[in-house]
Amino acid sequence: MRKIDRVELSKLLEDALEGAIQDTKDVSDHNRRSALFVKYLANQFRDYYSNDESIVRVASAGNPQEFLHDISISQIEIINSPVLEVELDRIVNVLWQIEVEMSNDGREVMYDLNKLRAGTVDSDKLFVVRKSWSDTVNLTWLTEQVLGIAEHQTGRLFVAFIPHPADWDDAEPSVDLLGYPYI
Repeated sequence: MRKIDRVELSKLLEDALEGAIQDTKDVSDHNRRSALFVKYLANQFRDYYSNDESIVRVASAGNPQEFLHDISISQIEIINSPVLEVELDRIVNVLWQIEVEMSNDGREVMYDLNKLRAGTVDSDKLFVVRKSWSDTVNLTWLTEQVLGIAEHQTGRLFVAFIPHPADWDDAEPSVDLLGYPYI
């Protein structure tokens, strides 16, 4: 199973953001813009793992296989149903758990951080937030919360800062990516 390195992760995020910005030029609803970013990011991960020998499923919001997170990437195996003649996905390994939160509300951010904390400790995690969370006060608070998750993690943990959807009309698809603990 290939591991996504920091440079590749930045590229996946930038490509997803660029696609979402291009696709939402005529969309003013920030929630719809954010949802399209999640869709584009899920597709970037799908493309990344499409050539992998293992079977990888990318489940995201709006997908009938959605799990706890905005995007879940899992290695699966196909098993047969005991009753009906259908194939079922059984998760073998959780590769990534991803949350995207564009709110500036600490309660909403903590809700998503708690979902990441509740996930498997050995998966890689990505938390995508708006760039305003990278200012000094917010970043200090966010870093404390993220480090609280990282100390119990064996997988890698990343935080990506992207422009808020309200700023996409004038934004470059730039992403700032931090790894914890500082990877």
